[in-house]
Amino acid sequence: MGYDYHACVRAYDLVLGEPSLAYKGIITLYLVFDDGLEGLASIYFVPLTAGALPTCTMQDHPNPQIARAFDVFCWLAHWDYYVDFLRNEQPVAFFYSIGPGVLDKGTSNNWYIERLRHPVAMTAT
Repeated sequence: MGYDYHACVRAYDLVLGEPSLAYKGIITLYLVFDDGLEGLASIYFVPLTAGALPTCTMQDHPNPQIARAFDVFCWLAHWDYYVDFLRNEQPVAFFYSIGPGVLDKGTSNNWYIERLRHPVAMTAT
């Protein structure tokens, strides 16, 4: 697999945006990395009228308890799929690659989530 970061999804929040906002929905994933550090991944859902997905980013978080924060993007048309996936598939992992185009799974090319084979607790907040 071509990814640089991998974490288990511990919990998630769903926020369906107002029509006037640039992003029509946001799913925040609360992550736990293999080394025990925590992280956040915000999946921003972009309408097709935007023309292109923004570039994904990874940065240090100002909270010292959160090791990494990811801002990733997906088309709004995939909102229902991801909500259904998070509600029904457990456990789930988050994968992120620094290089573009490595993880092309219908997202902005450098991230994805998938079901894990080993158990981990996950809840909606």
